[in-house]
Amino acid sequence: MFIACDKDGLIHNFEVYTGKILPVSGKDDIGASGNIVLRLAAVIPKHKYHFLFFDNWFTSLKLLTTLYKDGIYSLGAVRKDIIHGLTFSSDNIMKKKGRGTYEEDEATIEDVKIFALKWFDNKSVCLASSFYRSHPIDTVERFVRKEKTKINIQRPNMVKEYNLFMGGVDLLDGLISYYRITLRSRKWYLNIFFHFIDLVIVTAWIRYKADKQIAGLEKKDILDSLGFRAEVAFWGRVKIYENEEDQVEVLKEILKKKGKGANKAHTAV
Repeated sequence: MFIACDKDGLIHNFEVYTGKILPVSGKDDIGASGNIVLRLAAVIPKHKYHFLFFDNWFTSLKLLTTLYKDGIYSLGAVRKDIIHGLTFSSDNIMKKKGRGTYEEDEATIEDVKIFALKWFDNKSVCLASSFYRSHPIDTVERFVRKEKTKINIQRPNMVKEYNLFMGGVDLLDGLISYYRITLRSRKWYLNIFFHFIDLVIVTAWIRYKADKQIAGLEKKDILDSLGFRAEVAFWGRVKIYENEEDQVEVLKEILKKKGKGANKAHTAV
């Protein structure tokens, strides 16, 4: 499953992989990795200063230029071999210059200016964007294992923004994995069905937490992921019964199992 989500893990669009990724209607076929980004980006309003971030499996110069023409700025990690016409120093040379060393170049492709950057930390990383550049430069703290001390190294703005806004999908996967519904079945559609239930519950919890924080609640008054899931299961079981008396009986049974006493059940309704 391919997912587009924000840095907090909130889903904005998704598509289930079915074996072939077709291009968006009216767009050129730019390969499976680029096509799926354009399909997911179809929900993003055009020319409204939105930004899209992706890793190096998706990034291509054709994708960057296509998104730019749709009014969507983008930034992605890239493999060194796709930046045609741009040359950067080798990793060995940059390593000798020290951590935090970076080089920047730009090229115009299909009338779209693309900015590319190579930054060296413990290893090199290459990024390309239709909007972001290296400046402003800030500093970031790093630990030097050999000397067992911390140092500050320079960090280009492109790297800062990429690290800030990437990782939402990984965060979502992590939240799901903590309390995933486990099912042993050879029926593939059941696994997909219960995965969607996990997605819905986690997405609802993310929205719930954001709303409570906006309302000014303290952290101790906001349910964690497990507590939220338990509340959904608790009230989902109660609401099955339309009659209020039946709901009370179910509450009594649940609270007895919790060891809280049946006499509190009526108060909870």
